[in-house]
Amino acid sequence: MFSIVRKAVAAGSVSCMISALLLSASWAQDATRGVSEDKVITLGTWAPRSGPLAGLGSSGIDGAYLAFDQVNEAGGVNGYKIKVVEVDDGYEPGRTVAAARKLWEQDNAFLIFFPYGSVTTKAASRYVLDNNIPLLFTFGGADVFHHDPANQPANVYSSYPFFEQLVYSVAQYAVSELDDKKIGVVYNHGEFGESAHRALKGSADRFGYELGLEIGYALNETNFVSIGRKIAAEANDATLIWTVVGGLQVMAAAEQAGYKGDWLIPTTLLGRSAEAQYRKITSLANRIYLPYFQKLQNDESPEIQEFVQQIGQKFPDADVNIALIGNTDAKVFIEALDRATRDGTPLTWPSFQAALETIDQEDIGASVKLSYANGNHIGNTNGRIYKWDGDNWAPVTEFAPLPEHK
Repeated sequence: MFSIVRKAVAAGSVSCMISALLLSASWAQDATRGVSEDKVITLGTWAPRSGPLAGLGSSGIDGAYLAFDQVNEAGGVNGYKIKVVEVDDGYEPGRTVAAARKLWEQDNAFLIFFPYGSVTTKAASRYVLDNNIPLLFTFGGADVFHHDPANQPANVYSSYPFFEQLVYSVAQYAVSELDDKKIGVVYNHGEFGESAHRALKGSADRFGYELGLEIGYALNETNFVSIGRKIAAEANDATLIWTVVGGLQVMAAAEQAGYKGDWLIPTTLLGRSAEAQYRKITSLANRIYLPYFQKLQNDESPEIQEFVQQIGQKFPDADVNIALIGNTDAKVFIEALDRATRDGTPLTWPSFQAALETIDQEDIGASVKLSYANGNHIGNTNGRIYKWDGDNWAPVTEFAPLPEHK
């Protein structure tokens, strides 16, 4: 078996920063970097194996490892095998910048694949753009790199829709199907939460609701009881809670204080540990709504059930729904690699990029209608709403195009 390499590093050294200045200009033009003579492709990634998001962030890349291990064990893709060098950034933006430098300069990565986090990726975005680094499928919204559709970076692709589109979809559902007329928002400060706050605030007139309570808090906030009481006192019909940390505690505190409205939540409040907490708070049944862009583990389709079994055997601690995202992205990479090299053409970034942009409206793994041939570098444009029924996630809408990005 071709093993996958995982590494952890601390903050970057002075020598690393100096080498960036000397080497980045030439490396940005090196189309053959990251592929060895024996056809091993080195992908780099950062993920929080430590810190407050260790379980959530690592589950996504574990799902990707499952796909890469399988293809490597079968002999590779047209003779190419895939190695992943992973850096633990602890979800600390300073460490993420050091990780990006290390992966690009020291590990000679072919590209950065499925790095975790909008806040951390935002911190590394300047380095990525300045060095023209190919970056595929950040585990976070397209907002970081694609906020301006007319000026998209040429080498950056996302499989995650804009956060605002997900917010639009669940707000629209809350108004039209749940008859919610007043929606509040609780969010973490930083790229992740603030993009959702802007979306909710900016779409009130569009979808016909009143903007209610607005609470933003820092990632190191600890007074969740106070926030929960404010939510209960405001009596919104629904509350969008778009947080990286503290969301479960806020919801629990609000329920304890008597909140009766609906909850609209993001992917970060998915996962095994979150669902265990939801089951403990029985009042949450049929009141949590999730806008999502892939199938979840309880979708009755053969590829989902096969994945659930496989990930449970190889990575038993992984949260399955999060791992599905990484697994789908890995399958997209494998498909593009196959198309780029099946006729014997040597792999380069330009050849891979051209192959990636032939993937048009296809189901790959657990996803629905992935396309990279539409010119906007964002693969997922469809989504559906799920409801927590007290024990599991149940779809309440069919997959449909997400509301237009504004």
